Amino acid sequence: MKKRPALAFGLATYGLLLLLSHGWQVYAPPSNPLDRLTAHAAATGAPHSDFVLVSARASNGRPVAAAPGVRIAYEEWPGTSEVPIVALHGSPGRSRTFGYFASALTGFGQRLVAPDMPGYGASTHAIPNYGFVAQAHYLRDLLDGLRIERAVFVCYSLSSGWLLELSRIAPERIAGAVFVSGIGVQEGEGSGSYAFEHFKYAIGYVLAVWLPELLPHFGMLGSHSYRNTFIRSFYDADQRPLRAALTNFPAPLLILHGADDALVPAWVAEEHARIVSGSELVIFDDDHYMIFKPDRARDLARLTTDFLNRRVRSNEVARLPVRESLSHLNRNVLPVELDLDPALGLLGRLGVIVLSTFVSEDLTCISAGFLIREHRLDLFTGVFACFVGIFLGDLGLYLLGVALRRGLLVLPRLGGLFEGQRMQSLARRFDREGWKLIVASRFLPGTRLPVYVGAGILGGQASRLALFALLAGLIWTPLLVLLAAFLGPLVLAPFEFLLGQGWLAVALAILLLFYVFRTMALLLTGRGRLIVLGRLARWRHAEFWPPWIFYAPLAPLVVWLTVRYRGFGTLSAANPGIRDGGFINESKADILDCLPSAWVCKYVTVEPEANLKERRRKARARMAGAGLDFPVILKPDAAQRGVGLKLAREPAQLDRYVAEHPLRFLIQAYHAGPREAGLFYVRHPDQSHGRLFSITDKQFPVLTGDGQSTVAELILGHKRYRMQYSTFAKRHVERLDRILARGEILPLTLAGNHYQGTMFLDGKALWSEALERQVDRIAQAFPGFYFGRFDVRFEDAAELRQGRGFQIVELNGATSESTNVYDPRMRVAEVYRILYRQWILLFQIGDANRKRGAKVTSVFSLVGDIGRYLLGRTRSIISD
Repeated sequence: MKKRPALAFGLATYGLLLLLSHGWQVYAPPSNPLDRLTAHAAATGAPHSDFVLVSARASNGRPVAAAPGVRIAYEEWPGTSEVPIVALHGSPGRSRTFGYFASALTGFGQRLVAPDMPGYGASTHAIPNYGFVAQAHYLRDLLDGLRIERAVFVCYSLSSGWLLELSRIAPERIAGAVFVSGIGVQEGEGSGSYAFEHFKYAIGYVLAVWLPELLPHFGMLGSHSYRNTFIRSFYDADQRPLRAALTNFPAPLLILHGADDALVPAWVAEEHARIVSGSELVIFDDDHYMIFKPDRARDLARLTTDFLNRRVRSNEVARLPVRESLSHLNRNVLPVELDLDPALGLLGRLGVIVLSTFVSEDLTCISAGFLIREHRLDLFTGVFACFVGIFLGDLGLYLLGVALRRGLLVLPRLGGLFEGQRMQSLARRFDREGWKLIVASRFLPGTRLPVYVGAGILGGQASRLALFALLAGLIWTPLLVLLAAFLGPLVLAPFEFLLGQGWLAVALAILLLFYVFRTMALLLTGRGRLIVLGRLARWRHAEFWPPWIFYAPLAPLVVWLTVRYRGFGTLSAANPGIRDGGFINESKADILDCLPSAWVCKYVTVEPEANLKERRRKARARMAGAGLDFPVILKPDAAQRGVGLKLAREPAQLDRYVAEHPLRFLIQAYHAGPREAGLFYVRHPDQSHGRLFSITDKQFPVLTGDGQSTVAELILGHKRYRMQYSTFAKRHVERLDRILARGEILPLTLAGNHYQGTMFLDGKALWSEALERQVDRIAQAFPGFYFGRFDVRFEDAAELRQGRGFQIVELNGATSESTNVYDPRMRVAEVYRILYRQWILLFQIGDANRKRGAKVTSVFSLVGDIGRYLLGRTRSIISD
């Protein structure tokens, strides 16, 4: 009941503001947004202002008898020239557009007439039609009213279309023409398609003319007549006949254009110059609005006067086209030819963009923004295609959820669940409040898939979801595309400076924008801001640096060691008893087979097999044969960083793992620990005993509930855990919104791997002579092992120091690390001191073994091993 008075008050307030807004627009002085742009240009004033009254014109130019007369206001600057200049503004526009230009022209002694064409400025606003043909007839009527037989016309932007139509109905009235940023051929109008462009203008009419009438804007969006004229002047126009008009243009033509013109691309001016025989072309390093700039307006006036003296009054032969900057025409923003093949046509271009959004929405929008900034793609075409692709993708995910729901309904156990009151209640709640999730998913990376698929599974109303997806897309898509278009050159510049011009700089700029926009989207929510804070904090800790940064300081050393010890493959001889020394893709089981079984957690292997049912049976049989019982650890036989490790507590989880991992894997007894350590062992072949190079004490992250916060909130509220939020969120995606009871414990990871979220500390406190001797005995029992790390589970630190009470879960070879370097307390200098010592020892041991006859694997074979590992590795990157 409390919501109804608030709603009524809100509606009443809105109604009152809307009424006041309309009243303000009726009684306040008229406002033209263009005045802000032309205020300085208008300062020159005009010595004579007047108007003529003419008949209203229909779309075909015929008089409309039933319509009232049309007032055409004009301003006139006197001059000594016999043939006057008539300056025609664009849309939106008025005679004031030519303030700077008029001042410069009159300084050259030119007589100038600048009308406000019907629909604009001080002329009649409400006319039957705003198209080219109607305006051409109004222009002829104005000439008749002013008794001007022939004139030179200076046309800015859209008005060149009016003059081209005049050339069809009254060619004798044109003594010459100057197109400043002028439109013309249909192909140069946005997408190039008449139908699509008018579809665009129809949408623009709804958004720019009708929608503001429902907003209390108090004139800040311009008057209704101003907005109506602006849109109608394009909607009523037809550029298709203009190519023929250009071909038959009856007078000398000067084309002045900006290379950076985003509204009428420079190639349009070149096409006009090609079509019109005897025309002259000048390309400036400028944009569409150069006529509003004082210095450029004087340049335009000077060229116009020179053109009149040569071509109109003296009948000289046309000069060759002139450009101030050819290089600027050939390259607008990007250092490479980034284009959508024109042969694709409009539908082809739309299709390419729409399909690209199915691969990556954000990257497609950013690339479209670059194309728009490069003037290779129309703004509306790019935004529209991206929006359609995003919207269809949203609906596709929803329909996927619907299909999953229908598939699950046929299952006896699950069908009743979906028909139950709980699920129906959730569906109704989603219909009421799901719009929040839909809008948020557009701005929060990684949430779109679960939101839309979940909506389909719940059975949410399709119409509501489509409406909310539509609104979210309408907000997000133009924002992203426009930001990419405007920020593209700024982001590209430093990459060009560092890398030179080319595709690499463009690709990196696009990827950087992608990352920036993802970050900006996260900043819109409290959770997102904490995620960003965690990501920024990672850069303060070497343990979280990207590998290409973390290992970069090692590169010079590795190069030196490669030269010093006759090849990179020397490291493969460090452990002759392990394939390639344990470089990559080595078998965990084969290594564990070589260790004393009393010190190894019991395990069995499951081999690949085509028959899934038979493979499951054999997996259980092997477990039973080895005396293994649940829970057990499942992990790929060849993997790194804890990838693919799962804890199976029941047979169903084992069956699922068998189905998802077709390659060889291990079933290993689960050691409850609760502690784990990494014992890094080294022994030179010339020495009788080895030593512990380092010990890593692994700290497993856990959450403790407070009875109020969700799992996501607890992770983000922890200074360290928020730095690994992405990993924890993927692992616990189904629990993120669950509130843990006070004192409830939730382990965030079971894998003793830093990549999976475990914290590594320097474990020197665990070292003892007894432990070192015991590890040395175990290592020397493995023929051909000299360098690597034992990962061990243990219950009590005191027992471990006595060399007792631990079990080996894994042994890594040549490319294992002294993982104590990931201790967050360790200084960067100490990190690299340890890593340098480790790599020097690795090559020294490998070189000593080679001298003893150990086989060295070639670099090509090692690279091949990397490729085979990457192709065959499990896709379950996040472990338990």
